[in-house]
Amino acid sequence: KSLTVMISLGVIVTLIFYFSSDYIATTILKKPYLAVHLRYISIGVIPMALYFLFSEGLRGLKKIKEHTIVQNPSRFFISMVLILVAIYVVNDKINPSLIFSISIILTMVLSIFYWQKFFSAKNEIEKNAEATNVTYSEIFKLSVPLLLASSTSFMVSWTDTIVLTIYRSDEEVAIYNTAMKFSTFVKLSLMAINSIAAPKFVELFSTKKLRFKIVKICC
Repeated sequence: KSLTVMISLGVIVTLIFYFSSDYIATTILKKPYLAVHLRYISIGVIPMALYFLFSEGLRGLKKIKEHTIVQNPSRFFISMVLILVAIYVVNDKINPSLIFSISIILTMVLSIFYWQKFFSAKNEIEKNAEATNVTYSEIFKLSVPLLLASSTSFMVSWTDTIVLTIYRSDEEVAIYNTAMKFSTFVKLSLMAINSIAAPKFVELFSTKKLRFKIVKICC
């Protein structure tokens, strides 16, 4: 059911983003040549949502190595390989937005492969019959607060880049984003701890033991 909701909303967002790309590029960003890039990026909306879903599923299964591979390095590594192939093998200037969308699709395939490898839906449902009784209202009740939190975090992390895109040149935006990427090295330790701790909190929450553990830690 979660997959059905995600794909349905993803199709809607993709169509809106694709057909409004000219308006966004011309009116909001004031750079009409970005319209083609926005169309290519819209192709990756559903694959990105799916690979994030399967990636978090892998973390829930405590497959931290596979989760980490799918979450970040894979799509950037695939993009780098495709760019090098385009430059030195094909000897052609391929749209970088198209390359990024292709890397997202390949990362989604990788995440599905890992998910099929470590998870048997039939066996899990037989072990836990309650999984078949989850309603759409329960899914929305749980996911909407997470959606609001994630949307706020997304807006905070991307507002600076969007504003710079409107008022500054592409070269300056690229330099700023590169500097920001290097600054994320500071968060490596936090991200490493979170990758291990997050599944534990999810497990404790689902088994109603979260409050007891927090009290135990605090005391």
